[in-house]
Amino acid sequence: MKTIDDLIIENEKLEKKNAELIERSKRKIEELESEINEAKNIELYEAIFKVKSKLKVSKKGKAGSGSYGYTYFKIEDIFTALDPLLEEEGLLLDQYPSKNGTVVATRFIHIKTGQKTPLAELKILMPPSKNNNLCQAQGSGVTYAKRYSVTLMLGLVVSEDTDGN
Repeated sequence: MKTIDDLIIENEKLEKKNAELIERSKRKIEELESEINEAKNIELYEAIFKVKSKLKVSKKGKAGSGSYGYTYFKIEDIFTALDPLLEEEGLLLDQYPSKNGTVVATRFIHIKTGQKTPLAELKILMPPSKNNNLCQAQGSGVTYAKRYSVTLMLGLVVSEDTDGN
């Protein structure tokens, strides 16, 4: 015959097993929900893929000089090429400053389904210089972050890699 102490120990073991099973079940549910959400977003990702495959940005700007010079795609040229493709595929590019203007948040929204990519946040790093006041530096930082966040989300190469120079 089992004692009360034996029953208490057995109960504690069962409670521990139940807690482990509950945690394992929660993780499995989260995995399945993630898979379902990805499957739901298939129209969104197909539209983004179509935009990327059609996007052609040909004009490049130049900055710097000598061995420190580089070329890059200007934001107006990127959006001139990108906007009609987004419209054609029913996508909205949602970009806005967040976190008190220190970050540019970017995501794509599929108009027909309401599907959204996760927010991509790019920190604005543009200190004022002798040629720019604080407002000009902030505007430059926002422009830079908008250009790079959208091109990163589309997987585009937009400038030469000059880090090795």
